[in-house]
Formats: sequence, C-alpha cells, structure tokens
Amino acid sequence: MQRFKFSHSLRLKKLKRLHPNQSAKEASMALIQTVSPDQAEGKVREVYDMMMEKARVIPKPFEMMSPSPELLSLAGQSIACW
Repeated sequence: MQRFKFSHSLRLKKLKRLHPNQSAKEASMALIQTVSPDQAEGKVREVYDMMMEKARVIPKPFEMMSPSPELLSLAGQSIACW
C-alpha cells in the first residue's frame, strides 16, 4: 500500500511539472473532444439513437468513441443484437 501511494504521488508530481497551470487531476485526464448526444449528427447520431432506444443511456465508453464515427458505428453494430 505504501509503495502505491509513493508511486502515485511521484506520478502526480511529474505531471505537475509538465503542466504547471493545471491541477494534478486535470493534467492526468485524457484530452478527447467527445460529441454530446444533443450535438450528434450522422453516424454518431444513429448509434446514439440506437443506444437510447435499447439502453436509455449513452455509456461513457461509447461517448469516448464519438470522435471516430466509424469506430463508434462498429461498436454499435457489435451490440445491436442485444
């Protein structure tokens, strides 16, 4: 447990040096511009509509694939049978 805390705090210190104007949490987050359900269009809209119809929610992993409509479409096809 102690080793994990040390390595985690060391990682955050390194991130802080790389991004001095951001908090450690912000610096460790991925910078992906996702497409929100209300701004979706085209293939992304089709997959979002299918997810809302089946699950009534857009899972975060699907929202993270939204910058690549082709990838999102393939993922949507793989679960369409559910």
